[in-house]
Amino acid sequence: MATGALTRKSIAQIESEIRDAENDDVGRQGFIKIATIDMPDSPAGKKLLQNKIQVSVKMAAEEVINHSRFFEAIATTTAGAAMGVHAQKPSLVFPTSLAALLTDTTVNVTIPPGSNTARWATFTHLPFGATSQNSEPSQAIQTLTTKDAVAAPYGVEQQISFEAFRKSPGIMKAMVTAAQVGEMIQRDTLVLNEADSVTGIAATIYGGGAANEAAIISTSTMSSANLIDAIEDLTAQGYTADDLVWVGYQNQFDALLKDSGLTKVPTYQDFELLGNGIAYIHGVECRRSNLVATGTGSASITTYHSSLFKKNYTFGFGNSTQLTIEWYRDIRANSLWFKAWIDAAAKTLAPLSLVKIITA
Repeated sequence: MATGALTRKSIAQIESEIRDAENDDVGRQGFIKIATIDMPDSPAGKKLLQNKIQVSVKMAAEEVINHSRFFEAIATTTAGAAMGVHAQKPSLVFPTSLAALLTDTTVNVTIPPGSNTARWATFTHLPFGATSQNSEPSQAIQTLTTKDAVAAPYGVEQQISFEAFRKSPGIMKAMVTAAQVGEMIQRDTLVLNEADSVTGIAATIYGGGAANEAAIISTSTMSSANLIDAIEDLTAQGYTADDLVWVGYQNQFDALLKDSGLTKVPTYQDFELLGNGIAYIHGVECRRSNLVATGTGSASITTYHSSLFKKNYTFGFGNSTQLTIEWYRDIRANSLWFKAWIDAAAKTLAPLSLVKIITA
């Protein structure tokens, strides 16, 4: 498509709202909506839509800053020395969870309008057999399976008082950013919960050689040996050892880096790092997150459920809407209301390409 499809609004509608915004400030307009947009395929179309959205958000943020500037009251005895408080720095957004950004490791699909179900099709390979001249080969036995996931709504609502609105420059832009971070964390949560709940996987490995999770003790921490065993279990299912991703809890990641077998590696070769600082260990892309599922081991210690899987293969992620954001003004309560939501679902597509590693 040259111009892209808009789930909520057309380009003409966006242009109209931008023109309206030029003649009306946020206080009088009282309602702003950032539309759900399916980005077009062509670079030119993407740039056009992105520019229009950026202009809308930028204008809204500038209006907030303009209306949020305030000055310190000047005392009568110190008028000459009083300093005004003007144009404070924009508000900062602090995430409360560490995400692993897993939706760049999943097979992503967009659920079409009128449906709430994401679908993936999987095929087994075609087995070859001996053939002879001038004879028809026998029909192959091949399995086609469809994997479905029903998207569910996830969202948040926040009330912002007029006082907070006045005292927090850039609050609208900060709230949009906070919602984007929240969406990212929710996406990871869906994938990690799916990884922990699925059955029929290649293997489950317990730290310290324990027979089960209940037998894990405090010293049964993550090790490079666990990672090597997981790779072996996955390749035994017929999968190659490339494009593997491991996601573990923060203390599992730290224990892995401190493993005595790995500390010798820098003597001969530097660790290979991705652009965002993610390490490759034994050829596996290793990510950390505190969203990983937990359990209970011996003496009621906390256990952590990490996962090794194939990138862009093991898991699917479907969404019927991108992040949708709305603002509206409630003059009766002297406040602004902020809402953000998505419809999404995660699904395991190839269970035998997944290995769980549970450690202290």
